[in-house]
Amino acid sequence: MIDIVSQPIDTTAVLAHVASPEAGAVVLFLGTTRRSTQGRQTDSLDYECYAEMAQAKLAELENEARQRWPILECALVHRIGHLKIGEASVAVAVSTAHRQAAFEAGQW
Repeated sequence: MIDIVSQPIDTTAVLAHVASPEAGAVVLFLGTTRRSTQGRQTDSLDYECYAEMAQAKLAELENEARQRWPILECALVHRIGHLKIGEASVAVAVSTAHRQAAFEAGQW
């Protein structure tokens, strides 16, 4: 699953996508909008992208991750538009047979 969305990321759908009866581990990472960065206050963020290019780059990242780790399923979702503090801008989910590979792949 590679997706660019303009509404809040549906984490239930992301987790459902990576579910597998072979998985002993599922890792979900959410990148969220934080209030401050290096002492500078943030009120909100606005994301935009060229969707076709962004989807192609996300597909490249997924392919490379699959070469590095034994990933069963993978989901990469990025949100565009206006995000308030605390809202998720990116979701990365992976399932693998064992937790170490899931944590490493999700972190990468």
